Amino acid sequence: MVTLDHSIYKVIVAEIIRWVAVLKSINWDGHQLQISTMTSQISDKHYHISDFQGWLSIKKNGIKCSEDEYIYMFDTNDVDVLCYVAINQLFMTDYGLFEIDHAGIESELEPDLVGELTAKYQFRVKQELIDKKYIKDLGMKRVIHAEH
Repeated sequence: MVTLDHSIYKVIVAEIIRWVAVLKSINWDGHQLQISTMTSQISDKHYHISDFQGWLSIKKNGIKCSEDEYIYMFDTNDVDVLCYVAINQLFMTDYGLFEIDHAGIESELEPDLVGELTAKYQFRVKQELIDKKYIKDLGMKRVIHAEH
């Protein structure tokens, strides 16, 4: 019997889930392979996380795009999803959480094609700024570590 370290197990499970999603998105039509595109179900609210300095800036100025001209967000505020992204993608243990009113999103939402099990919740929008009037500060949060 092989015993896996918990962090290795999480990586393996995330990869399996990612590959299942990839395989489900492939349609065989005769001899042509077509990749289905993912679209977001438009929800009234989206969520954004940032580090402490970003949290302070967003409260004052709104959410500014990153260097790649995109603003990244989630269509869920599920604690497990937010904690997973905070730790595994942004390397944070504390994060500021914001709720974004969809009225503040000016461009079409695109899936954020990350190779993580949380990819189905992650989106991006090509937009310079989401004005602070469309943002509700939900405070600083601490990552919850599950003990197994």
